[in-house]
Amino acid sequence: PPPRSPAYMAPEQLRGEELTTAIDAWALGLALWEMMMERKPWDNRYADFESLSTAVLGGERVPLPADPGPFPQIYCDLIALSGKDSPQDRPTVQRMRDDLEAGLQ
Repeated sequence: PPPRSPAYMAPEQLRGEELTTAIDAWALGLALWEMMMERKPWDNRYADFESLSTAVLGGERVPLPADPGPFPQIYCDLIALSGKDSPQDRPTVQRMRDDLEAGLQ
């Protein structure tokens, strides 16, 4: 996604807090969701930045696939983990990479 694309912004970005590499895990989880679902996160449900920000800061997350289809279950797990509100609760990008690779084995 393009830098600072609102659809991929982590809660701490939306709040204007100090940023860490945890924002990359957030965005990677949404990119993974997009790949699995074959559509953009939030699917144009929010008309503007303000309404999307309010939803994300209020705890709304993209819905996890009910069935991962041809993808390994670990992909759904990574989407859920990367969508945690607290940056400390998200996996590192390195862990995500390792889990994604393991899922392909």
